[in-house]
Parts: sequence; C-alpha cells; structure tokens
Amino acid sequence: MQYANASYRSCSADANPAVRCSQISMPVIPIRIAAAVISYATCAIAARLHAADGMVSNRTVYHVVPDASRERWLVTQENGGFRQEHRTQEEAVNAARERARGQEPSQVKVHKTDGNMEYESTYGDDPRRSPS
Repeated sequence: MQYANASYRSCSADANPAVRCSQISMPVIPIRIAAAVISYATCAIAARLHAADGMVSNRTVYHVVPDASRERWLVTQENGGFRQEHRTQEEAVNAARERARGQEPSQVKVHKTDGNMEYESTYGDDPRRSPS
C-alpha cells in the first residue's frame, strides 16, 4: 500500500472579498484515503464557488464516502452536521436516498473507494441543462 503525507488548504470567504486560507496537515495516510478526502473537499469547494457566483441552491446534498479505514461507509450532508455510518456502501446509498427523498430538492453523490465520484442522483426539480 502506498502512503502519503496529506495537507490541503482550508479556505473561507466572508463579506470581505479577500479569502482566508489556512494550511492543514494530516498524518501519513494511505494514498487512496487521501484521494477520497481531496475528492470530497473538491465537491464542497465547488458548492461554495457556486454560492459565491450568486448561484445559491437550496438543494440538500448528501455524500456517500468510505471512512478512513475503508471498512465502513459514511453518509454526510454537505455544509451540514449530519453524519451516519453504515457497514456497506449499499446500506449507505439506501440511507442517503431515503433522506434525500424526504428533503427535496436534494442530491446524493456516491463516491468510489478511491474517492472519485461514481455517480450522482437528483431528487425533486432537476436543474436545467445548458445548451452545448
């Protein structure tokens, strides 16, 4: 198994147009877990960028991701305090779908064990497709 020292920048914007960033370091961890953390952080950053561009969405977004040990699966709410553990990815996906259907408009983003996005499902009003 390959290992890496993981660190990333945590950024936050307030009423001031300047963005404040701080360096966060994590201990040596398996590269696949680091990829999962980075993928999840990328989704959260994209959501903040949409909000900063005035594209604020009232959509509730849930992520299904492996935990640090890759033995269990987590359902987390983007920009929220919800976190739930499950034994299998299938159980976690079913739980996320159930919560999402109860909070439309919503979305479930399912990640693979390597952290990359596997698929996403939207519940309620589907966003318009932009012409290509």
